[in-house]
Amino acid sequence: MKKRPPLSAALCCALLFSLLAGGCSPKDGTAEMWTAIPELAAYADLFNARQNKYRVKVVYKENPGRELLGTQEFPDLIVDQNLNGRRYSLLFSDLSFLFDRGGLSREDFYPSLLDLSVSNNQLLTLPLSFNLPLLYYKKSPNGPEDPLKTPEEIQGLLREFESPRGRGNFQTWGFSPLWNGGALLALAQLAGADFGEDQNSYPRWDQEGLERSFALQEEERRGRNKTLNDEIRFTDKYLGQPLPKLVLEGRILLGFADTREFHRIPPEERQDLHFFWLSDGQRVPANTDIYFAAIPRKGTDKKAGAEFLAWLFSRRGQEEILEYFQFNRIRSFGIARGLSSLIPINELVMVRHYPLLLGALPPARSILFPQALPPEWKDLRPGLLIPWLLDRARRGGAASGGGGAGEIILEEALRTWYNQQGRY
Repeated sequence: MKKRPPLSAALCCALLFSLLAGGCSPKDGTAEMWTAIPELAAYADLFNARQNKYRVKVVYKENPGRELLGTQEFPDLIVDQNLNGRRYSLLFSDLSFLFDRGGLSREDFYPSLLDLSVSNNQLLTLPLSFNLPLLYYKKSPNGPEDPLKTPEEIQGLLREFESPRGRGNFQTWGFSPLWNGGALLALAQLAGADFGEDQNSYPRWDQEGLERSFALQEEERRGRNKTLNDEIRFTDKYLGQPLPKLVLEGRILLGFADTREFHRIPPEERQDLHFFWLSDGQRVPANTDIYFAAIPRKGTDKKAGAEFLAWLFSRRGQEEILEYFQFNRIRSFGIARGLSSLIPINELVMVRHYPLLLGALPPARSILFPQALPPEWKDLRPGLLIPWLLDRARRGGAASGGGGAGEIILEEALRTWYNQQGRY
C-alpha cells in the first residue's frame, strides 16, 4: 500500500511560500518567525487567512535558539526547544500582557509548565507543547488498561510474561530500558536526577538521583531473577527489529515511546496496541524537549507577533489548527508535534482527534516537568547524554563508579563535549 507523505501538498506549498517570503524586506504589520518546525508554516497560513491586518512569515532555522544567541538581526517571533534558560532571559519581552489584555487565560495552562516561563518575575516565554513517555503493549482482553501503573504492578506484568517460558531460555523479554535511551532518561528523572542548568548555563543534576536510577534498574532485574548479561544478550540478538514489530510478535511485552513517537507508528500496527504511562505510580516525567514561543526584544514588529501568539495560544486557535490538519490528512501529531500546553485542548479536543488518549491523559498535577535547561540541550541530549546513559546502563554498577575499566564519568564527558563546542 502506498504510504501517505508526512506533509500534505498544502503544507509544503505554505512552507515554500513562507521560506521565499523570508527573503523579502520587512513590512509594517508583518512578523518574521524563526522555527525548526515546518508545520508552523501552516499555522501562519491559517492566521494570515483569518484576518488581513497582520501577517506572519516563517523562516526555517535548524537551530533557532542557537542562532538567536549570535545574531544581530532579530526575528519578531521564535519557537524552539528550551528557550526558557538563563542565556535567553535578556533577549525576550515580557508576555504578561497577553493575559492582562490579550484574552489568554492562565487557568488554561498546566500550572507547573507555565511556571517554567517565568524569570525575574517576568513571563519571558510561553510553553507550546510537550511529550510524555509511555509503554505500549499488544491489546488483549486482559491487558493492563489503567494508564497509570506502579513499578510493582509493572514488575508483576513482566514476571507473568516471562515466567512460563522458563529461566535460561531468553527467547522473550518483558522490557528493558537498554532498548531506548529515552527510557533511561525518563527513569533518571523519576529517580530524582533533576537535570537543569547552573548559574553559568551549564548542565547540573542530582548525582544521588542519577545513581539511584541505575540501582533501581538492577533491583528490578533481581526481582525478576534476571541478570544484566542476560539482558544485553537478548538485546543484541533481537533488537535489530522495530519495537512495535517485536511487541506484536510476542517477542517482548512492552515497547517504549513518547506520545509523538507512538502516533508515528503505522496505523495498521498501532490499532493493535495500547499503552500506559511510564511513571512511578503517581508522577509521569515530561520529556525535556519542551517547545516554547517568545518575542525577542529587538524584533521590528512586536505587535504582529503578539497578535499571532494571542491566536496561537487561544482555545479557538488550537482547535482550528487540529481541525485543519485532520481535514488535510497531515500526519503531524498534536500541537507543534506534541501535547498542548493548554489543558482544555488536551482533554476536550485532542481526544477527539486521537481517540487512544480518551480517558488516558494523566492529571495535570501528576506531570513532572523538567527545570530550565542549557541552550545546548537540544544537541547535548541526543549527542552525549543518551549515549552516555546507554553505555553506563550496559556497564552496570553505580553511576559514579564501579562500572569497570574505560568508564567515563558524566562530568568529564560533558567537559569534553563543551570543549569541542568551544564553550569551556
